[in-house]
Amino acid sequence: MSSKAQRTVERVVFFALVLDLLAFTIPLPLFPRIIKWYTGRESATPHGFLPRTLSAVGYLRGQFRSDLDEDVKRRWDVVLLGGLLGSLFSSVTFS
Repeated sequence: MSSKAQRTVERVVFFALVLDLLAFTIPLPLFPRIIKWYTGRESATPHGFLPRTLSAVGYLRGQFRSDLDEDVKRRWDVVLLGGLLGSLFSSVTFS
């Protein structure tokens, strides 16, 4: 492979990696707001998927921090679920 062709391939690979990195990092700060919006929307159905998921996350949070106010607990649960979704997203894109 010639030097010029190798540089072209390296540029394409670099651009693809930068694009993938941006695609991964852009939704991360949005996860807590999206979850909070859906939580307010699905509050009428306590047996839905999101309320059950948040209760599981609340149980997980309770294993580490149980001395928080109710409002702080809800925010912790939303942020923790956002982090778990980000981790799941990166794990899925890795494979």
